[in-house]
Amino acid sequence: LQIRNLGTSLCVDTKHGALGSPLRLETCVKGRGEAAWNNVQVFTFSWREDIRPGDPQH
Repeated sequence: LQIRNLGTSLCVDTKHGALGSPLRLETCVKGRGEAAWNNVQVFTFSWREDIRPGDPQH
């Protein structure tokens, strides 16, 4: 699954940031081989209707 901007073909990336760190737009990795998919990124759609890196905090 990717979060992709259709206008620019860039994808959301956490760049291994900590919980609450800003998200970045980077070149999408889908289709660039298995090595591009060896790190899983977790995103949360919060009650404020924004996307944040990391698991939800309850």
